[in-house]
Amino acid sequence: MNRGVKQAVYFDILIEDLTLNVPAEFPTIQAALDSLNCTFIPPGITVTIKVAAGKITQTQAIFATHDNGDRIEVVGADPVPYTVTGLQGMTATEFTFNLSNAAGIAVGDIVDITDSFGTGHHHSLMGAYRVTAVSGNAVTVAHHMQTPVAGLGTVTLSNQTILRKITTVIKCTQCGGLRINYGKALKRWRNIALVGDGSVAWDDGWARHGIHVGARGMLYFEGYVACIEFGMSGAVAGAASMIWGQIGKMCGNGYYGLELAYGAGIECTYAVTNHNAKAGIYAPGAMPGGNIKSHISCGNGSCGILTDGARIDVQTIAGFNKAAGITSYYSSSVNATGSIAFNNGFADFQAFTSSSLNVTSTAGYITPAVYDPPIGVEGLNRNGINFTL
Repeated sequence: MNRGVKQAVYFDILIEDLTLNVPAEFPTIQAALDSLNCTFIPPGITVTIKVAAGKITQTQAIFATHDNGDRIEVVGADPVPYTVTGLQGMTATEFTFNLSNAAGIAVGDIVDITDSFGTGHHHSLMGAYRVTAVSGNAVTVAHHMQTPVAGLGTVTLSNQTILRKITTVIKCTQCGGLRINYGKALKRWRNIALVGDGSVAWDDGWARHGIHVGARGMLYFEGYVACIEFGMSGAVAGAASMIWGQIGKMCGNGYYGLELAYGAGIECTYAVTNHNAKAGIYAPGAMPGGNIKSHISCGNGSCGILTDGARIDVQTIAGFNKAAGITSYYSSSVNATGSIAFNNGFADFQAFTSSSLNVTSTAGYITPAVYDPPIGVEGLNRNGINFTL
């Protein structure tokens, strides 16, 4: 269904906040959004679409097209926390976590590890995952790490690590997840997991990404948000659009975890873009002033962060990516002060084709960092890496 054009004709004006419940009042998020098509939402008024716990299957992406979308929020049910007591094992395709009590977790659920605590390269285990088996208090999940797990060595998890079951889950079959139309917005997207089927296609000109914010659109993420196992990217910010907030887990996707188109802006904390087939974050020409803090990007098929003509500040942990931890390319300027990179395939920090990259003394973390070109050496086309103590 092509929802690219919508003319606003309002017959109602809200005078107080409104809550719409899915599925109690409306069968889908789209039905709740469509019910507002002829309603003007004045400044200071918020419409909350509350989505109950449960699994929803959709065959068409959700379209946000309202002219007052910056006053509409979509909120899932609260996640359920579980205490991790250890890591039972790792295979090429699965991780198994031991929990103090796994009651309430079943095969097909989506679980999230936001903060990991332990020894070794435990950051590579962070992300959102689909549960494949439950045996007693042992929970096995599918992962898509693009480098051999054997390279992680010995990893342990302590009981400070919390696994959360995301209770509102949308399974996307032969479609994308959420689309913010050109020039439109949503005030908030919170506590919802979008799960793809791995398909790669375009529907009415929109690619099958988990979340796609159209050109000049805006979206705020909050809470426990996930976009996993899409055949294309987890989340995409279109040209001159803006995304911000707690971006969530964009893991195990066929392209990038998070993709920023030319002129897109980003301001986020606590994002995890692990185990994507290409880069964790790809930023071609991102808007100056973009800021990514407390970010994890490990086990991707290319780089943890790859910039192309971007101006951006990042504070990330990037390890075990096939190519590089952080790459500044084609006239990019990347301030990676406070970032850590280690055990990446070619280089931990890389700058080429008239680009610059600033790093600090913490860059080596567990192993000494590898720089391309070496610190203090000018590379091809006058690029370099600046080292700040």
